[in-house]
Amino acid sequence: MPRPRVHGFTAAIAFTATFALTALTALTACSGGGPAADGATTPPPAAPVNAPGLTCVEDFPDAQAVRFGPGETIGGLSFGEGPRALVLLHQSNGDLCQWAPYAAELGEAGYRALAIDAPRVGSSRDAAKGNHLAVLEALTYLRAEGATAVTLVGASMGGTAVLAAAPQAAPPVDGVIALSAPTFYDGTDALEAVPALTAPVLYAAAEGDAQFGDNAVKFEAATPAATDKTLVLVDGSHHGVDFLEPDAGPEDVKVRKAVEDFLAAHMPL
Repeated sequence: MPRPRVHGFTAAIAFTATFALTALTALTACSGGGPAADGATTPPPAAPVNAPGLTCVEDFPDAQAVRFGPGETIGGLSFGEGPRALVLLHQSNGDLCQWAPYAAELGEAGYRALAIDAPRVGSSRDAAKGNHLAVLEALTYLRAEGATAVTLVGASMGGTAVLAAAPQAAPPVDGVIALSAPTFYDGTDALEAVPALTAPVLYAAAEGDAQFGDNAVKFEAATPAATDKTLVLVDGSHHGVDFLEPDAGPEDVKVRKAVEDFLAAHMPL
């Protein structure tokens, strides 16, 4: 297997807790290249951010539980303070708790990190809302809270959402990080969206992880040449939040380093 490759402009920049709603019967682990089931069509009852199943809430007592968006339908956990912020959206096989350990690291480093639940998952509720719209609502919330620079981060399903959301953000976001993103998920076509990307973007995936390495190559190729873009491919088959787990292996560390370098370049503290 070749060594990791980094293409384009060189950027100077999770544990899994599954919470399945009763109404969510068709959603499985992320896959790219074709539509996935839409899941529930009826919103579940309102849930507090510390909804049953979100065990990480009590594991991070310093995190702030928040709700935002029209009707406050999206739930999240906010770590840290400051004007430089990140939105983090999880994979389809989990909830915001997947991002909580890394969000806590970011908060300790000086960022404000907002891990959110996708619609219909965990503490969120809005069966009709697309994941990318929840990302945009999180962006709006952070800016209203005083954030002056925001990077969107997504793992797998979340990667598709942040890539679709970024071109719609006004003013533009400061960066986008997509880890193991499907090209298409739940009605959202990220490959169609990335030609409109103007914000710096980092694509990362493992070459042995099904089609996700190829997806990352497609994303990089479809992103405009004028956009600051970085592609990192590593050996192995780890996926999404796996790259940023505390006990990550040597290949995963390469992705973590790429993320750190990206943030240092595009959203320095």
